[in-house]
Amino acid sequence: MCVINWGTVPEWLTFITAAVSVVYLIDYANSARRQVAASRDQVEAMQQPLLTIRETAVGVVIFTNEGVGAAINVSWDNGKGQQVNQAIIPVGADGVLCDTLDLKGKKQVVVNYESISGVKWRSIADWVRTTDNASEHIVLSFHRIA
Repeated sequence: MCVINWGTVPEWLTFITAAVSVVYLIDYANSARRQVAASRDQVEAMQQPLLTIRETAVGVVIFTNEGVGAAINVSWDNGKGQQVNQAIIPVGADGVLCDTLDLKGKKQVVVNYESISGVKWRSIADWVRTTDNASEHIVLSFHRIA
């Protein structure tokens, strides 16, 4: 029968064991942090609003929430230098942004809004002329700002 006297374990072995334990603990904490971030992104994707901006045939600029979640705290410039606020825009809802008379000479419309989880988003519509200057079209971009 072999009896181990634990009082004779070398100090360097104790140090190596503790160091390896700390390395694995740090790796575990980093892995948990990555899992939390991935879960947060999945939740945001399931309730993300997406406001698109378009011009109708009658000269009115409207936006539509084509995302999967409501847009809250929506704000935009109405073309007259006034900030317009709307509390909530449900999924699939249309809203009048402004008529094109208010946008004369304006090349860009910026709409700021939030998702239900508090993530801030921005939709930007740029009016771009074709190279032959014959027509104009809208280029949309969407940005997560916080």
